[in-house]
Amino acid sequence: MQIQKTEILVLSSKNSDENDVTCTALSPEFGKINLIFKGLLKSKRRSICIRDPGSVAEIIFYRKESKSFFYISDFVLISTPEKVRNNVELYYYHCFLLELISKITTENTKNSFIYNISKKVLAILETEKDSLMLVLFFVLHVLQHNGIMPDLSQCEVCGSSSASHYNLDFNGKSLICRECTPSYNRDNFSFSSNTVTFMNNSLKTKYSANDFSIISRLEAEKSLFYLVLFLEDYFHIIINSKDFIFKK
Repeated sequence: MQIQKTEILVLSSKNSDENDVTCTALSPEFGKINLIFKGLLKSKRRSICIRDPGSVAEIIFYRKESKSFFYISDFVLISTPEKVRNNVELYYYHCFLLELISKITTENTKNSFIYNISKKVLAILETEKDSLMLVLFFVLHVLQHNGIMPDLSQCEVCGSSSASHYNLDFNGKSLICRECTPSYNRDNFSFSSNTVTFMNNSLKTKYSANDFSIISRLEAEKSLFYLVLFLEDYFHIIINSKDFIFKK
């Protein structure tokens, strides 16, 4: 039985038996893992807030033979999402991000990039005024990290970088301007040039350096919706909590 140490981001949790808590968490070294906190609900020494989805903690854990989950022997709580509890919109986006992270990661597979960006985005969400832009930023980086984000520099067909609207070809990983898009595809959702510029900048700079004024909230919401549908198709998943943020 090997004692190990790591940092975790709690994705979901539930009570188990009378005093135990089981949770699914993300770790930079071990990927998505299943954990059990024995006796947490009756403990007077350990903070029960570690079970809150979105909490970050440093844990010491071990695994018993033939068991599919890890046992936590001790932990230090680093942070817990306090503000999302009192803000409905924040809570919806918080739930969406955690569900998306959980469904695009695999168990026991190291993915330090997804861990680090997830931790940063969830921390920013606590103080961010426009959650929509932050979530769009995150989704764009998920697409890029998985190698499925099209080249946004210019139209693949004619080379134009100044068209008014573009379509994204995820199969060919390319950008196609409205004029070069086949007539049978022109009724599909297209991105304005400002939106393409915003997406391109988002993939090259940190979140705080983006110019959010170049894209309207409506355009951002439509773009996010389209990209989430693509993610669902690519990963063969359904993000149930998307109904919260696209309820209108």
